[in-house]
Amino acid sequence: MERDRETFAGLWKLGGVPDRVKYHEGIPHLSNACDLVIFDEADLFLFNQYDQVAELCSKNPVLAFTASVSKSNFGSVEQELVKMLGFEASSYSVVKRDDEQEPDFDAQMGGIS
Repeated sequence: MERDRETFAGLWKLGGVPDRVKYHEGIPHLSNACDLVIFDEADLFLFNQYDQVAELCSKNPVLAFTASVSKSNFGSVEQELVKMLGFEASSYSVVKRDDEQEPDFDAQMGGIS
């Protein structure tokens, strides 16, 4: 989580929202229905806390990320859970070659920090 906070700090500053972005471990309890919730490793929440995820999704906009392989056994179960939540699923893959370095988002955005 701290890695993400550091990695995306420039993006939040560019968007003018650095003080409005909050990081949580687990499912947050939000009072504002306009709060966008972004889940990383969403499959863990879907499999282990489905009812809480469903309740949160009924009240807030949600963007969920997972790296589950859709053709795996877990992937097919995950697809059913996603359908039950009424999510629209999209797929995007990036393959990093061994000789490539991790992207430096701050440098790509003009050194905003």
